[in-house]
Amino acid sequence: MTVEEVHDRALIPTYYDLLMQTYRRARVPLTDRSFFEAVLDILVPAGMAKMFLARVGDLPAAVSLELPYKQGIFSMFSGYDSKFRDAYTNDLIVWCILEWGEKNRYQCFDFGGAGHPGENMAHVSSKPSLDAHWLILAATLMFTTHLL
Repeated sequence: MTVEEVHDRALIPTYYDLLMQTYRRARVPLTDRSFFEAVLDILVPAGMAKMFLARVGDLPAAVSLELPYKQGIFSMFSGYDSKFRDAYTNDLIVWCILEWGEKNRYQCFDFGGAGHPGENMAHVSSKPSLDAHWLILAATLMFTTHLL
């Protein structure tokens, strides 16, 4: 198994397909593919997002989108091909993120939410709810303002 950072737009269809498989199984909606294209085009080069792809051999198996901010790394999206469930590819991606975070002096990793919308999830209920489109807009504005 290998884990790579995604920097090539040609990988977005594969990346999105793995997310879509996961979100369909969970029966929850997934943000449009254009969101992930924008993250790759804008936030990844600015160091404001990291996109990961795990492979089993040459086959794409799992993906993850992380937002490093201040002292934390925030997991926003993850998905996997159910054929590779027993390969623990998601765990390998998390391990790689934790290694990267430690090398870069991040102090915490937020795994993100869990469960289906409307479920009582006491362990995540205090977590603020962020709309992904507002988040990318805010990050883009921060980056743009920094350049001016």
